[in-house]
Amino acid sequence: MKRSANALLGVGIFGLWSCLVGAVTLGMPADTTGSPKGQETAGGHATDFIANKIRQLHQTSGDGRVPVSPVLKGKLSTGNRKIFEIRLKAGHCYTIIGVGSPSVRDINISLLAPGGREVQRDTTKNNTPIVKTDPCIRASGQYKILVKMFSGFGQFGLQVFSNNPQPDESRQERN
Repeated sequence: MKRSANALLGVGIFGLWSCLVGAVTLGMPADTTGSPKGQETAGGHATDFIANKIRQLHQTSGDGRVPVSPVLKGKLSTGNRKIFEIRLKAGHCYTIIGVGSPSVRDINISLLAPGGREVQRDTTKNNTPIVKTDPCIRASGQYKILVKMFSGFGQFGLQVFSNNPQPDESRQERN
């Protein structure tokens, strides 16, 4: 019995390895989400609650701006926070759309300038924070997106949109 289980495990691993090698051999990119590198879509390619809600909010509150980040995700409980960093450019206007899972009652987003000054924040008491830079960003630099869970728990996602269609803003996550 042990021998056949090991044989099956070996075949399973070999099968997975063959699929990965096949993708590389065919010249497919490692990220097979369907969009060309650097081109994001509203909500990304997932079909979960958060992705679908980001798409819906983008249609009603996105001001025609295009995604310049993938959906950035995390999981928080009441009183906790998470920080994402993103490079923003002077003269560009941005909208950050956030969504918390149904167990999230109040989650807020603040956009912080490179020196730590708060540029804009969401103050609504809901699980769909939206932050718009108005006026547009005045100085290029590494900005922080601070996500705070005020009430509830669970997963959240956010995506950054810009009036500039060039998705060259870079991002990274910090705890």
